[in-house]
Amino acid sequence: MKSEKAVGTWRITSMEVWDADYVDMQVPAYLTIRDDLMGTFQFGLVQGDIDARVSEVDGVAHVEFSWSGTDENEPLSGRGWMDVAGSRAEGRIFIHLSDDSAFAATRQEAQIKAPLTIVQQDEDQLASGKGKPGADVIKGLWRVK
Repeated sequence: MKSEKAVGTWRITSMEVWDADYVDMQVPAYLTIRDDLMGTFQFGLVQGDIDARVSEVDGVAHVEFSWSGTDENEPLSGRGWMDVAGSRAEGRIFIHLSDDSAFAATRQEAQIKAPLTIVQQDEDQLASGKGKPGADVIKGLWRVK
């Protein structure tokens, strides 16, 4: 079952086991679920690809997923779950034969789509011989207040 409630990019705002300095070490921690129920995540140096399934009970989307990825280039795998209610989610991620941690997240879809749309338009312009590279567009966005 596909649930629009679960699809999108979720900003991981806290984790039970790791502090914020680690969680956001390389990038702001996130978990993304696409329309095809595949996705990606990263917190700290742990990153992976997700294969999700969604069910819904009493208006709450329940996401269960398996994942495979790396931690500092060492292969890892595991599983996890996330309950979505509105723009907030709570769940737990498990690393096979290692740690597990609860996490809290907030939906970031609206904030992520605008830059991605601009970059896609920029790539289309580059393909037709017009425009500047996407990095220049993104740099310009950071200057906007």
